[in-house]
Amino acid sequence: YEIMPSLVGSEMCIRDRAENESTETKAQVMRTVINRVWSDEFPDTIDEVIFDKGEFTPVSNGRYSKVEPDDDCWHALYMVNIEGWDKSQGALYFETPPKDGSSTWHSRTLYKLFESGNLTFYTDKEADHEDET
Repeated sequence: YEIMPSLVGSEMCIRDRAENESTETKAQVMRTVINRVWSDEFPDTIDEVIFDKGEFTPVSNGRYSKVEPDDDCWHALYMVNIEGWDKSQGALYFETPPKDGSSTWHSRTLYKLFESGNLTFYTDKEADHEDET
């Protein structure tokens, strides 16, 4: 499965670069985009997922077309595309949770899988979960 370079410019590198996220966290977000492509609930291509109206803040606010991915973003893409790296646990959503710990649509509606850096990753509550936490 060949991943388009546009994946590098999507939210994970624009957003994560600003927040100084690790290469692994950037790769986690890339895997989340790919998981959406493979899901029947989302569009069928990486570009369609990234540009799906209202899904990713950097696309909505115009940052996507203004910020260049750094070398770390390209490294994360290499990990995912060439090395086949995937520790996403099937994540379909992610967010930066509020610092005050208040609930969000994600935390109320979805099943929390894990945290990586400043991001929390989720999947649908209806999904089959081997390890309930």
